[in-house]
Amino acid sequence: MSDWFQAFPAVVAALALVTLPGLPVAWLLRLRGLTLVAGSVAASIASIALASIGAPALGVSWGILPIAAVAVALALAGLPFYFITSHVKPPSTLLTLRSSLWVAVAVILAGLLIGVEIVQAIGSPENISQTYDGVFHVNAVAEILLTGDPSPFHMDLSSPGTNGAFYPTLWHSAVALVAQIVGASVPVATNAVALVTSSWIWPVGILFFSRPFFVKRPAHLILGAVLAANFTAFPYLLLAWGVLYPNLLSTALIPFALGFIYPALRHRQTHSQAPLVSLWIAAVGAVGAATLAHPNALFGIAAFTVPMLLVTANDVRKLSLSRLQKSLRLGTIIAVITLYVIIWSRVRTGDNKREFGNSVGQAFVNGISNAQMLDTRAWFLTVLVAGGVAVLLVTRRHRWLILSYGVALGLFVVASGLSGSVRDAITGAWYNDAHRLAALLPIGAIPLAAVACAKLLDYVTAGLKNVDPERVSERARKYLPAVGAVVVFALILTGARGQGLALQTRWIQDLHNPAGMLLSEDERTLLERLPDEVPADALIAGDPWTGTGLALAIAQREVLFAHLNGNYSISSGELAAEFSMLGEAACPLVRELGVSYMLDFGDERYSIGEDELYKKYSGLSDIAQSPVVTEIDREGDAALYRVDCD
Repeated sequence: MSDWFQAFPAVVAALALVTLPGLPVAWLLRLRGLTLVAGSVAASIASIALASIGAPALGVSWGILPIAAVAVALALAGLPFYFITSHVKPPSTLLTLRSSLWVAVAVILAGLLIGVEIVQAIGSPENISQTYDGVFHVNAVAEILLTGDPSPFHMDLSSPGTNGAFYPTLWHSAVALVAQIVGASVPVATNAVALVTSSWIWPVGILFFSRPFFVKRPAHLILGAVLAANFTAFPYLLLAWGVLYPNLLSTALIPFALGFIYPALRHRQTHSQAPLVSLWIAAVGAVGAATLAHPNALFGIAAFTVPMLLVTANDVRKLSLSRLQKSLRLGTIIAVITLYVIIWSRVRTGDNKREFGNSVGQAFVNGISNAQMLDTRAWFLTVLVAGGVAVLLVTRRHRWLILSYGVALGLFVVASGLSGSVRDAITGAWYNDAHRLAALLPIGAIPLAAVACAKLLDYVTAGLKNVDPERVSERARKYLPAVGAVVVFALILTGARGQGLALQTRWIQDLHNPAGMLLSEDERTLLERLPDEVPADALIAGDPWTGTGLALAIAQREVLFAHLNGNYSISSGELAAEFSMLGEAACPLVRELGVSYMLDFGDERYSIGEDELYKKYSGLSDIAQSPVVTEIDREGDAALYRVDCD
């Protein structure tokens, strides 16, 4: 854990990067308090997204200057709204300071609870996620650092020469910036951004979204903070499965979009102190940022907002408005829902044939158990969620939250318990991946559980405040409510942190093992020596399933196969399948591709049980038998060869 002190500059840089660029425009929109922080984060990430598209289009290399330019442009665009909304009365300074203090305590508490778990699970900040998708993500960051091009339309790492297709590079752009700012390695920058996303962006977003539904007094926020840190499906699950870094960021941003959309739609009912126009601008920015982080965030936002829109439509119908005003408002709501349906029906994804072996009933139980995709159950959290549902039904308030949670739960059940065309139509936007859909469930579950926790706290403290004075002394009565509150907090904290969280963090830990499924410690050591042994403009070939492709992320040397599986050229395929058997006849192929070095990490491969994928690279085993290579370095069974075809 002490290694993280060396990574502290990278963590600070990541925190600043996702918070400060958007602060001016959020302030000019007259957002204040937690809403200001949420607006700053959403606008900062939107700035990174816009800069990552605009800079390459203008021929500008990636760095902090494009971010600064976009931040200034957004601030200038927000300046007129500062004057347009000058009639909005700000809250008193004392009230703002008091509420800001409680917000800060809640966010810091949630961040510490999450951060400690993640730091311990990852181990050294130099560790990488030794997973199928992990190879691509760290290599994509390294590619941006080498080329200076973060465009989502130019990321062709696994399909060289196919520029034009969209791949979400917002995550990778942010990590590359952190690496640039403080000179951190790609693994350290990756883990720093993962930590900040999980322990800063997520707590800010989920508390911002949830607060209107359960916070009646400041202490309630602390309950929300405890809950934000203890649902395994987010943020922890996406740091294990995949690893799905872009989805980690996009899912963390969904509550920001919801937190702005809700008061914008129901401005009168929520008594929001933020100007209505500012809320809508922030909502558009948050939706855009989440979607550019990963497009399936848009569908997650739709899943939660459709019930909200339906309730709003019902309220509009009851308002004393002219027929034209009602028609315009209802027409807008219908148009948005229709647009959702059209986009949803047009989505087609590949890699969506996975099945999870569950019946619908098993999937439902797994979904409500709040330890999704784990071999355990978190029934304590389930009871809290059910309690929140009961409270909202009895009080007849915010009942759309129950529907939104039900929609998210239904999507998870479909992906986990069904197969075939029906599942494709409903959950294809998430590649029919139950893990990605499980990550949505805490967004709906946490507000519901927080409602129950807040009600429990109020009942306990009120009951102790009114205890019979004949049974206890006056002095004891004064402290009883505080003691009761501490007991409630302790109960929720210990009850929520069950076996599921331990299993989930152990899963993350196993995948960040220095001697993992992709790289052994010897192989990592050899890769770290490459900058001293291989020229910066060299191209390295090797079997990617043995981890050789990580030379790009760890040593910043270009590799022929940067992902475990991809659409590579015919010549690349021939080299992969035949090199070690071709002898000197391999030289024309090597010259054509520009390969000058090779790595051989033996026959231990990352296994996903599909032998056909590995056979494509059989020619990159036993490289030493080729007469056109010379071994120049070795660490254990890992060897580096120079290709001598001149």
